[in-house]
Formats: sequence, structure tokens, C-alpha cells
Amino acid sequence: MVSERNRCRILLIVDCDLADADALVEACSRSDVASVILASLTNDNSQLAEFARRVTGPLQEAGVAVLIHEDSQIMGRVTADGLYLEQPTAEIGDAVARFSPHKIVGCGNLM
Repeated sequence: MVSERNRCRILLIVDCDLADADALVEACSRSDVASVILASLTNDNSQLAEFARRVTGPLQEAGVAVLIHEDSQIMGRVTADGLYLEQPTAEIGDAVARFSPHKIVGCGNLM
């Protein structure tokens, strides 16, 4: 039997250039989503910032951790739960040293 703590949960990667903020919040509030990585695949940081501002609070209220892709300033401004990086190891180590344990620092090659 899988305990509540050890169950599989969903990680969503959301392209803010294409996503609907209200639909995202609605879907996450009705699903078992653990975390959402908010990204702008066109590198439009103003779009990412605006989208993150709209959804971070409601997603957190639904129990979803919000990570911002590659932009610690947006992470701080919207009080997101963490940062997601796809950078070389040294930069990831620097981010962990800077933000952990108060923020999540995720990394990988997802995008």
C-alpha cells in the first residue's frame, strides 16, 4: 500500500506564452499536482512575470509549489517557491548555496 506521503504526484511544465492562467489554476486545484515550472519558451520575461504574478498565489493556495524557470528576480517578486535551472553544475551549486533551504532549486534538462 502506498502511503499518502509516498504517492506519485504530477509535475507540470507550463509555457506561459501559450497557457491560460485561469485554466491552469482550475486544473491544478482539481488534480494531484505537486509542482509547476513556469517558463517562457520564447524568453519573454515580461510575459513570464505577468503570468507568474497571476497564478502563483492561487496555485500555492491549492497546495502546488511554483518554480520559475531561469529567473530568480521573478521568483522573488512573485514569492514563488523556487527556481528551476538548466545551467552548468557550478551555477546550480551557486543557486543552491544562495537560495536553499528557503527556496526549492530544481535542475535538469527538461526544456
